Amino acid sequence: MTARSGALHSETPQDGRLPRSPTQTSRATRMGKHEMKTCPRCGSSFECKANRVERCGCLSVALTAETLEYLGDRYRDCLCVACLEQVNRLCSDACEQGDTQP
Repeated sequence: MTARSGALHSETPQDGRLPRSPTQTSRATRMGKHEMKTCPRCGSSFECKANRVERCGCLSVALTAETLEYLGDRYRDCLCVACLEQVNRLCSDACEQGDTQP
């Protein structure tokens, strides 16, 4: 029992808190920093600020409902701002022409 207590004690930081689980650590690291991503549409690298969405570039693009539906059907991750703007224009143009897809 003493060895077990000693092992547990050696893993506990001096402030008395238990160490974080790998999931907690990775989530804390991921949420504490912006993430570099590759746009799945064009392949360019961009900085995603989903942890501080009010600072993310994607908020600068006012997406239409049709664009949101189109993106949601095709992509599972963030697109760069340039692609968001382009897809938004294509969807708007398609809707004006009566097409169902850009």
